[in-house]
Amino acid sequence: MRNRKTYRKLQKKKTITISFVTLTLLIILSFIGVKTYTYISTPRVISPKVESIKTKENTVVKPNETKKNNVSLSFQDGKELESTESIRVTETGKLPERQVSKEKVAYLTFDDGPTANVTPVVLEVLKKHNVKATFFVLGKMAEKHPEILKKEFNDGHLIGNHTYSHDYKYIYSTPDNFISDIKKGEETINKILGLDGKVQIIRFPGGSFPKKLENYRQAAAKNGYYYIDWNSLNGDAEGGKKNEAQLIDRLIKTSKGKKELVILMHDAATKMATANSLGQIIEYLKSSGYRFDTLNNYYK
Repeated sequence: MRNRKTYRKLQKKKTITISFVTLTLLIILSFIGVKTYTYISTPRVISPKVESIKTKENTVVKPNETKKNNVSLSFQDGKELESTESIRVTETGKLPERQVSKEKVAYLTFDDGPTANVTPVVLEVLKKHNVKATFFVLGKMAEKHPEILKKEFNDGHLIGNHTYSHDYKYIYSTPDNFISDIKKGEETINKILGLDGKVQIIRFPGGSFPKKLENYRQAAAKNGYYYIDWNSLNGDAEGGKKNEAQLIDRLIKTSKGKKELVILMHDAATKMATANSLGQIIEYLKSSGYRFDTLNNYYK
């Protein structure tokens, strides 16, 4: 009899212990589940707000302005994966915060030039439609085609820096090498255009998005550069040859629902379809209510 009572007590204690352990596990699992859901579902957003950088000069050189101010330029090879998720800009220093435009505005940008065959066609289309754009120039290409760079500048377009070499292995080996290549591109542009100032607006080859480029972004900001990516594109560097219709369709899809567009395109030698589709892209954007501007005014 006593053994039976002892057995029942042990069974009861065992049941209580199992229940307690089960309840504890359920609470722990629920907590982990909530934390996991929160981490996955929380969006990580790169703000297009600009707080910028302290510099002695904060203007961008355009034709008929003093030649001792700041300029801008760029270039790419089409191998990079190009995201359309966000516009990244520097967020340091104490310049006035950027005021977001109340109207629809499109910033056309061209990387990897100038080239002898594509860039002149792009310039002709822009002139025909009375639109100004931003050219992110490669220093090495500017050396090959200095007269085309001069025409871009004299036509009133903004010149931005896309490094000298666009050599990923070199520029992304250390932040110092990256800044060195940026400065070499800057010196090349200034020499060709007869300027003496900072080519202040730059674009990272492949974009500044990757987390591993954090030290490079900091180095750019520390050296007084603004870096701007894109939030729309025509897909001319996404891999595979695209015709004009495909480029226009990609532009329409990536610009949908956005008030401000920083549009990535390329004027490299293999991008004639971009030049040939540009007129239709401009007409589409105009009919959609966009005005056009250059990236020096992105900060105003």
